Amino acid sequence: MQSRTNISKNKLVLILLITALAVILSWVAIKVFTATVEDSSWNGVVATSFKGGTGSASNPYVISSSAEFAYFKQLMEGNSATLYASKNYEITIGLNYGDHDISINNTIPFSGTI
Repeated sequence: MQSRTNISKNKLVLILLITALAVILSWVAIKVFTATVEDSSWNGVVATSFKGGTGSASNPYVISSSAEFAYFKQLMEGNSATLYASKNYEITIGLNYGDHDISINNTIPFSGTI
């Protein structure tokens, strides 16, 4: 009987440790994801260029902030859309626009890659 009690206690301790570990890992994951999104939250300012790149397949334009994505949106909706619609882009961070509309309303079909 004592041996069954020890096994039950050991199982309970193991379950509690696994649960605690799961809670800690979840908390860390949420903190990391939240920090990434909050760091990129948009303040309404539109960038004037991309972080880097040339738009080619081997060297895509790098979008590393919400302001740079707003710049991309501005290009796609503007008179220069034909110059940028077939280029290649790489988004390197989670983007947070809050209540702002980020849909792109362009008349030029996008044929590049993101």
